[in-house]
Amino acid sequence: VAQGPFQHECILDTFAFFLESICNVPSNVCACRKVRAALALVTVAVKQAFRYWSTGHFVLPEKKNLCKFSATQWTFATNEIMNSVDKLSEKKWMKILEAAEGYVGAHMPVSSRDATCAQLGLVSGKTTCYEVDLD
Repeated sequence: VAQGPFQHECILDTFAFFLESICNVPSNVCACRKVRAALALVTVAVKQAFRYWSTGHFVLPEKKNLCKFSATQWTFATNEIMNSVDKLSEKKWMKILEAAEGYVGAHMPVSSRDATCAQLGLVSGKTTCYEVDLD
């Protein structure tokens, strides 16, 4: 069982789902900063889910605006957690990524045609929406 910051099984499981979704994104597009932001958002989302289940039953806030994902609701908590994520050492990052790998594939996601094509190095059949500017 993983121990340490950002290593609760719910955080790791949700973070693994994100890692699965970006596995075919070229490394030059998927910067480390985006992975850090994803870990912060995952952590805030799990914290919010725990709050909804804190009584043992799923209870949403009575005010609908408190259920929305908005800057008003999430900025402070996300910034606080992002500060902690930014302070993680390379060693702790490796520990988190290694622990999250144990959850990759746990939900048996069905790959989209685009993801399958990307894994095989094929074209998905969608039209390229740009032309290379040779001028």
